[in-house]
Amino acid sequence: MTIEYRKLSFAGFYLFAGGIPFSLLPPQIGIFFAFLGWLLEGFIRKNWQFKSHPILWVLVVYWGWNLIASALSERPIHSLLAVFDNEWMVLIFLMMYWVIQTKDELLKIIWTLVLFSVPAFLYGIIQSMMGIEYIKGVELLKEEGQVLYKAVGFHGFWLTYAAFGMIVMFLAIAIARTATNKRNEIIGYIVSLMSLAAVYVTYARSIWLGMTAGLMTSFFFLPKKISLTIIISGMVILTALYITVPPFSSRVRSIIDPSQNPGRVQIYKNSIPIIKDYWHIGFGQDNFDLIYPRYKGGETEYWETHPHNDYLSVLMASGIIGLGAFLSMWGLALRSGFTDKNHADGDSLWLKRGASLALVGLLVGAFFQNYYGTFLNCLEWWFVVGVIITADSLDQKLVKI
Repeated sequence: MTIEYRKLSFAGFYLFAGGIPFSLLPPQIGIFFAFLGWLLEGFIRKNWQFKSHPILWVLVVYWGWNLIASALSERPIHSLLAVFDNEWMVLIFLMMYWVIQTKDELLKIIWTLVLFSVPAFLYGIIQSMMGIEYIKGVELLKEEGQVLYKAVGFHGFWLTYAAFGMIVMFLAIAIARTATNKRNEIIGYIVSLMSLAAVYVTYARSIWLGMTAGLMTSFFFLPKKISLTIIISGMVILTALYITVPPFSSRVRSIIDPSQNPGRVQIYKNSIPIIKDYWHIGFGQDNFDLIYPRYKGGETEYWETHPHNDYLSVLMASGIIGLGAFLSMWGLALRSGFTDKNHADGDSLWLKRGASLALVGLLVGAFFQNYYGTFLNCLEWWFVVGVIITADSLDQKLVKI
């Protein structure tokens, strides 16, 4: 009997997608199974599954330069270990791109993520109203003047939970558009609305901005009727919230008020001389806590683990070449996501463009927070890229569920 080890990889994909709404452990185990299935398929069945893509070559440059910068840093062993610890999540993208062969396979994995996210969204909404995190005992916070608590879902932190919710929202819209029956379409839209509500009760301003950017980006490539419906509906909802819910309007105004963001403003200012000194090669990954105290003034600063900006993090850790490679990877992913010349139907187009909107949201949010550098969000980030590049590479007719 011939064993198809690809099935082990798919067990890993489903474990990843079904487990990531709840915990860090299932998606990591899922990646292990996906990788093991790929290895066994290659070694035992001699069916090595490789596909080239421009993003892979840029990824090699990004990794290589990070290794050089870390090896030359003040803490080379610590920094080199950090490179592997921070970057191995790319495996979920590679396995998806190399193993998934049909659009039906990809669509079922996305459905798994969307459906298993429902309990996480319900839990977050309940948290925001009750002010209690029932499982981990995390203390929920409430901004001054706010009525609702910051929801953390099963993730324990509102920013991590917010990025997760935004990603699922765009993917849920995408699968609603690919549905072959009214029931699945309604389910997709219901989950997208649930995720929108969950993101709202996190009060995560960076993700609010990212989600808005993703929705606005849809105007440039979606059918005008659909994009206008989405944008106008969003504007009506946001305007109504701004007028009728004072805590929401005060939170929105705080985005552009430097006096309400003193810590972030200060850390950005302190980062300028660091960049001047390390722009050429960087100080190596995970060395911000070592270098930053030398440049800050006498102010009391409680953010000394990262600069709350992914682009600053990459620039300081690996210099201008590292940042260039970092930006190039996402540029190539978005180019694939916003191109439709390779596809025979519109379903794969919806999948990769829904994921592309999520990536746009992450890239905008990354100007104000450390999302790529957060373990769970990095897993989701590479999953989104996996959806984009995989959907773009699949030309056969999508078998809908």
